[in-house]
Amino acid sequence: MIVIFNGPPRSGKDVGAEYFERAFGFSHLTFKEEIFKQACRLFEVELDWFMSEYDSTEGKEKPSAFLSGLSRREALIYTSENHIKPKYGNAFFGEAVAKNIDHSKNYVISDGGFIEELTPIINKIGYENISLVQLIRNDCSYEKDSRRYFNGTIVDEFVLNTKSKFEAQYLQSTEVPIDTYRVYNNGSFTDYYNALEKIKFSITENMMSLT
Repeated sequence: MIVIFNGPPRSGKDVGAEYFERAFGFSHLTFKEEIFKQACRLFEVELDWFMSEYDSTEGKEKPSAFLSGLSRREALIYTSENHIKPKYGNAFFGEAVAKNIDHSKNYVISDGGFIEELTPIINKIGYENISLVQLIRNDCSYEKDSRRYFNGTIVDEFVLNTKSKFEAQYLQSTEVPIDTYRVYNNGSFTDYYNALEKIKFSITENMMSLT
């Protein structure tokens, strides 16, 4: 079983993935692992320095002279779109993640957003073994991000406090027959964790019905 979080910056992807890791024992994978290494080589900075502020929202978005005036998040996007993908192809990061998948384990991926990265995962384990958690949150948008919402099959929605407007212009045109749980993540951490508990239960029930 693989659960992939899909949503714009600051929508709660990392928090959700960490909860699946902590509460359910899932192994945490990320498409960004190789980008970190490549970005540090490109900008000639140490990985420890780069990561020292990346895990905080403020630090991730703060421009740095060591990154040619880009923020850490922008530096990753620049590295991916202008150096890695032109050289190795759009599926590079998905193929790297797929190589690490063990069919006997459960995984959570915290940064899904490119169909080209999703395809190698589908090819490795099949649509039926993947679920998407799609996050919509007030004041969070793909406007300045190159990732997009996956166009999966909505099986349930969770409205936490308020229902944000879904920005349909950022929905990918390619449809994927993957069960998708849409969460309007505008509540408390407790609300979010409760929704994730229900999603995990639903995924497990659906998986059992297939066996």
